[in-house]
Amino acid sequence: MEIINVQNKHIYPSFILPNTTLGLAEIDAVRASRDEREVGDFNSNVRSQIAYNTESIVLSTVRTNGILLAQVTPRGGLIAGTSSIMKLKGDNWQEATYLKDDGLHINWPEIYHHDHWTHSHDFTAKDKDLDEGDNRQKKKKKSIDQLYDIFENAKQYNLLNKKDLDLRLEALQNIFSSNTTLYIHANTVNGIKEAIMFSKHYNIKKMVIVGGSESWR
Repeated sequence: MEIINVQNKHIYPSFILPNTTLGLAEIDAVRASRDEREVGDFNSNVRSQIAYNTESIVLSTVRTNGILLAQVTPRGGLIAGTSSIMKLKGDNWQEATYLKDDGLHINWPEIYHHDHWTHSHDFTAKDKDLDEGDNRQKKKKKSIDQLYDIFENAKQYNLLNKKDLDLRLEALQNIFSSNTTLYIHANTVNGIKEAIMFSKHYNIKKMVIVGGSESWR
């Protein structure tokens, strides 16, 4: 039996990779191999768990660097969907699931300046709008209002005794009961403040800011 001397060394079971599309996107240039985003702005019913591809050739490469678990997260829209903690080894998505539906992800509407950094979740400020400040503000406000509207609808939906099944509203119920974490992707100071106000408005106990590049300000 080989004895390994670990004196003065750190021992850890593995690294965990958060907020990744690992297992959802294979080759960025090939649309058919990318399953990380759905069409539309409100995809609360989208679950990365069942879209996870255990046969991805990228998994074995990442695994050799000590990453054995990943928070596989969908992208796109205002409400991107639900992430799950997945193992990087398994014959199918059921076997690879470590923790299903760990949180719902919202891409908070933000405005970025022309000389500022850009962000993959910025869908309110396109290049053509850089000189149209009022137009960008209107788009941002409209997007935020839409987020409030769908959460209000979800609260009312929960109060109905008889209701037609709505998968998008059904998927939001665990947020109100604090069974699921709400991850809000926001980077600007205003975006972070607005996201916190949003979570307080709905008394959401488990909320995490993802990104937070300007949180130091």
